[in-house]
Amino acid sequence: MYAQFYAGSRLVDLPLFALLLFVATFVAVLVRTSVAKRRGDFESVARLPLDDGQPAPPAAQHSPQGRPVR
Repeated sequence: MYAQFYAGSRLVDLPLFALLLFVATFVAVLVRTSVAKRRGDFESVARLPLDDGQPAPPAAQHSPQGRPVR
């Protein structure tokens, strides 16, 4: 049924080309981000939105019951 529908169409190759382009781009991005030698670059950039330039205050310590320790 689909073969008869698409038999006369000239635009059958475009969706296939778009799919292959998307898969190739996705694999390229996946390989680029998973390369071990660049992992340090991504770790520093990953913390950037949380970094306001000031050191973080010390964390409060809690007892096993969940109460703050003084």
